[in-house]
Amino acid sequence: MWTNTFRYMTKNPLLLLLLMIMLFLPLFASWGQFLSSGFLGQTVSVSLLFWPKTDWKVAVPLPGWLIFGVISLIYACGILWLVRKKKLGQAFLFILVGLLLAKAAGAAFQTISGWYSTQPIGAQSLSGKANLLVFATWHNPLWEELVFRGIPFLLLTLIYRRNTDLPTGARWIYLLIPSMIFAYYHVPGHGLGAFFESFLIGVLWAWAALRWGLLAPIVLHIYADAMIIPSLPKMKNMPLEEIPWLVNQSMLLQSIWALCVLVFLILVLALLIIGWRKARTAY
Repeated sequence: MWTNTFRYMTKNPLLLLLLMIMLFLPLFASWGQFLSSGFLGQTVSVSLLFWPKTDWKVAVPLPGWLIFGVISLIYACGILWLVRKKKLGQAFLFILVGLLLAKAAGAAFQTISGWYSTQPIGAQSLSGKANLLVFATWHNPLWEELVFRGIPFLLLTLIYRRNTDLPTGARWIYLLIPSMIFAYYHVPGHGLGAFFESFLIGVLWAWAALRWGLLAPIVLHIYADAMIIPSLPKMKNMPLEEIPWLVNQSMLLQSIWALCVLVFLILVLALLIIGWRKARTAY
């Protein structure tokens, strides 16, 4: 019964339209910021291999318009592909619940262990780095998904010579080992307190890749990071003179965001009740 209820919710066209607006809002805000600041005309050092808090890095210089254009294309095509395959609603709601549970489990782990995560962004000067911060919210999650989910999946498919339906043992390897490395990768920048939460989130992204394809965690991981862009003018230590477009459009962007969240919550609750009643009648 609950399966039918969930299926009814996730196929609702109004919910899908609302999710698309929410997902495209950070992309719109980022293009506005980059176009107004001239960032797209600059050369950007794009990291291909690196480790947090170390000087070791392999990077290539690329035009801003090229690299952000490619990332935007991947993101937009990923959203449209999920809609076309009727996976967007399922993936979004599952990942949302999973992230909330991971956050709660991470907070419990920090309380028990006494290890707490750090937030380095709010503690450092961002002067001259505003555009790079916006760019990082797009580049970093894409890089993480390609490295920690994409490459391991490619290796397993080559080993087992299967594009789908990996053996159970291979699935567990895919879920656990890259997620452990993913969690350790976050320790230098966020502290030991973030390890357990990062591990759970890594498992969640890996499970999403197995369930809906790699584009699902790419799109939703990017969104989880980039959704802060409309609210950057409120961030501590943010040099507002470097983000004038976001400052000028702050009221509009945040109003759209708040309205979308409000309608989303009301709509999900309404669809849950209606879907449950329909499923109950059918049974």
